[in-house]
Amino acid sequence: VIPSPRGHDGYIGKYDAPDGTVVDIGVISTGMGAPSVDIIATEMIKLGAKVLVRVGTAGAMQKTLSIGDIVIATGAIRDEGTTRQYMPLEFPALGSAAVVTAMCGAAQMELEDEDEHTEGGAQWIYDAGPVHTKDSLMAREFKFGPYGPEHKRYMEVLEELGCLASEMEVAMLFTLGQVYG
Repeated sequence: VIPSPRGHDGYIGKYDAPDGTVVDIGVISTGMGAPSVDIIATEMIKLGAKVLVRVGTAGAMQKTLSIGDIVIATGAIRDEGTTRQYMPLEFPALGSAAVVTAMCGAAQMELEDEDEHTEGGAQWIYDAGPVHTKDSLMAREFKFGPYGPEHKRYMEVLEELGCLASEMEVAMLFTLGQVYG
């Protein structure tokens, strides 16, 4: 355990992969929103982290998704301000093809295993595609404030275009991955 005065305690250890490889692994909370991810993920990269994977919550934007389903983000709509400090807004925030492919493969294997060994089959699905990263949960997601009607239409357009989910961190993580390689 690596304690943090900011409340972002970290855990480091080793993972014995099924192929016999031993992998160094660390787990840390990134907090909420792009600015917090910017700080924590950049510190991890500067300390030598090679691959960053974020596990968190998101609001489904497609009717095919249910509570408990898994969304694997392939790219992120940059509807926040922090990533603009790193690259032009017109440049997309994209996930690593190798990491996305590995995550989809692992999800598919787990789904097939659960289908085979669980009475009634797996009770979840996974999907891969774009997600929406926003600054304000209350304004964008719940349409609070004077721009409520505009937020409603904006989110409808993203849904129509196939955006899978809305959250507050992925665009920053992908941007840092692109900037730092």
